[in-house]
Amino acid sequence: MIKFENVSLYRSQRCLLKYCDLTIEQGGFYALTGDNGSGKSSVLKAVLGELGLSSGSIIREFSHGDYSYLPQKKQLDTQFPMSVEQAVMTGLWSQYGAVSALDSKHFERINQALHDVGIAHLKRASINQLSGGQLQRLLFARMLVQDASLLLLDEPLAAIDQKAQTILLDILKAKHQQGVTIIITLHDVGLVKRYASQQLHISDQKIHLCNADFAHSDDCCRLPMRLKVC
Repeated sequence: MIKFENVSLYRSQRCLLKYCDLTIEQGGFYALTGDNGSGKSSVLKAVLGELGLSSGSIIREFSHGDYSYLPQKKQLDTQFPMSVEQAVMTGLWSQYGAVSALDSKHFERINQALHDVGIAHLKRASINQLSGGQLQRLLFARMLVQDASLLLLDEPLAAIDQKAQTILLDILKAKHQQGVTIIITLHDVGLVKRYASQQLHISDQKIHLCNADFAHSDDCCRLPMRLKVC
């Protein structure tokens, strides 16, 4: 569970959230939506404690090893001499240390993640040979091998085609069915309705918690249809 208590959040002297109370329950598939600049990335960073609050607090019932975060900005030096397999392997370092600590079950997990995202045939390729879409799949695989109970994804569908989007979202859907909590920023209303169980829509310095089956995100903000507003 993640609980916002009287949270105000500013970025570059601009108010993104004001006195927000909100509970994100364990096991949900939450689509985080809102206009460009509304603060979606900042909210994810605040949840992780990477961005300070102006007021209030966020209660996090998870520890460092319980979550995996896929940021919008690719945090991988593609000029570093590393294979696709080795890059995915780095997702396990925080839990198990360097390569010497990994055993056959870890490599099976790596191979399975590469297969799931559709780039198993590239495992020996250098990461500097990948296209933008292939690189995003690699980062997705690196997130999967951590086997976390909470996944936070910021614009994970950028730079990939519709087929790849479906593959990655179907993987998240399967994870959700296994009890994993997912918070993902999305822009496509159709995808929100198809995959998410609930929507966290940022508008007017508030987060509106509502069902994910509204025809338009703005409907989430109109009374009496919304479930809760922080």
